[in-house]
Amino acid sequence: MRTIRPVTGVLAAAVTTAAVIGAAAGPAAANSASANSATANSAAGRDRITVHPGESIQHAIDAAPAHGTVVVTAGTYRENLLITRPVTLAGQGTVTLVRPATLNRNLCTDDPDAMVDGQPSPVGICVLGTLALPDPGEGDLPTVVTPVADVHLKDLTVAGFTEGIEAVGTRGMTVESVTGRDNADSALLSFYGDGTVLSHVTMTGTAGFAAASLRSSHDVRVSASRFTGNTGIGLALLDTRTGTVSGNVLTGNAIGLMVADTADPHPTGDLRITGNDISDNTRYFPGDGDAPSMSGAGVVLLGTNEVTVSGNRITGNAPSNPAAFGGYGVAVLDAGALTGGAAPTGNRVTGNRISGSPVAVNYDGSGSDNTIRGNQIS
Repeated sequence: MRTIRPVTGVLAAAVTTAAVIGAAAGPAAANSASANSATANSAAGRDRITVHPGESIQHAIDAAPAHGTVVVTAGTYRENLLITRPVTLAGQGTVTLVRPATLNRNLCTDDPDAMVDGQPSPVGICVLGTLALPDPGEGDLPTVVTPVADVHLKDLTVAGFTEGIEAVGTRGMTVESVTGRDNADSALLSFYGDGTVLSHVTMTGTAGFAAASLRSSHDVRVSASRFTGNTGIGLALLDTRTGTVSGNVLTGNAIGLMVADTADPHPTGDLRITGNDISDNTRYFPGDGDAPSMSGAGVVLLGTNEVTVSGNRITGNAPSNPAAFGGYGVAVLDAGALTGGAAPTGNRVTGNRISGSPVAVNYDGSGSDNTIRGNQIS
C-alpha cells in the first residue's frame, strides 16, 4: 500500500524504454488468438479498433496506432491492462474491467513496494512513461525521461483490484466518466502527471489511504466527480502544484480532501478548491503504519502554499472514533511533524459554509500570510 511515504517500487522499476516495451509485449502475445479482428483493423491502417466480449483489450491497445482509439463494447472483461503510448480507451455501453484469474505481469503488478509475499499486485490499468533512477546520494525519486502523452480513459468501470488505475509519468492524461469501485487500496494512483484531468469520475469503496491520489503533479483539474464511501481520504493531492478542484462531491470518507506537502522536491500549492460539497466525512481510517488514524475532517491543508478554499459546503464532518487526525471542517497545519514538509504559507479559507464539526477551522498558527475569514460558521 502506497500512502504518503517516499515513492519507490514501480518508480524504481520503470527505468528504461526497453523495459516498458518488453512489459507491453507479453499480454499481446498471450492473447493473440482471441483478437484477430483487432490485428486486421490495425493492418488496414485504421485508427479505431473495436473489442467485443471474448476478445483481448490488451491486444487491441498494442495493435492500435499512436493516438488511435480502442472502443470496448458492453460486457465484463477479466483482464488487467498496460498502456505505454498515446491511446484512447473508451467504453461503449456498460463496460467493466475485473481482476482476471491470472494477472498479466507488468511494472505495476511487479512493484516491490506493493507485492505481498512475492506475489504480483492486482492493478487494473497501468499507464507508464519512461523513468530514470537518481544517482547515488540524490534521493530515491526518479525523473521522467519521456512521459506518455495523451492517454484518455473514458466510460469504463474498473472494479475489484488492489489498485484500479496506476499512472506514472504522464502528460495530458484524461480520465472521464470512469468508475473505480471496490478496489482494495485505491481507485486511482497517479505520480508525475502534467495536465491530468479527472472529470465525471466516481471513486468508491476503497479501504486504503485515499480513493484517488495525485502526487508530484502539475496543472491538475478535478471536476464534477464523486469521491464517496471510502475508508480513507476521498481525494489526496500530494506534492502537487497548480490546478483546480471544483464542483465535486466528497462525502462518506474519513477525510474529504487533503492537500499535503511531504518534503519531496515538488512544491505543493497554487490550487483553487471551489464549489465542492464536502460533507458527512465520518468514517474511521485506522492508520497503516505510514499514515495516522483519521476520522471526521472536511478539508486538510498540510504545509501548503497559496491554496484557496472558497465557496464550498463543508458540513457534518465529525469523527466516528477517536483518531490522531480529524474533528474539523477545515484544517491549516504545519506538515513538519507528520511528513517533514513545509509550514503553510499564503493560504486563503474564505466564503465557505462550515457546520457540524467539533472545530470549524483548525489553524495551528504556523507559517505566515494565511487568511481565514468571511466563512459562514454554525
